[in-house]
Amino acid sequence: AVVSTQSTGGQLALIALTKYTEQAPVRRKEVDMKSVPPSVHPSFRRPGDLKRIYKRDTIEECFSRITPVRYNEELDLFGLVKCVPVPAGHSIGSANWVIKAGDYKVSYV
Repeated sequence: AVVSTQSTGGQLALIALTKYTEQAPVRRKEVDMKSVPPSVHPSFRRPGDLKRIYKRDTIEECFSRITPVRYNEELDLFGLVKCVPVPAGHSIGSANWVIKAGDYKVSYV
């Protein structure tokens, strides 16, 4: 399961990116593949193998799998661990997580 505090702009930014890539003209540039360093992943070394990474339906499917939680809402994980998102304060929608297990309490910042 994936849990997250309410999405503020990430999903909208990704959807805007997909709209841009769908509408932007595609430029083909011949690249001398001998000049590509060996550290580059093999799927990016062959011309024509690059595909669009983000598609709107993929983004929407991924975000549909996220269970949104509210700040200070306690999540019980298998009766062993409790997690509570608290506002981080450094950016809109950001959260720190307080994780409690038995007598232990940890903050994930």
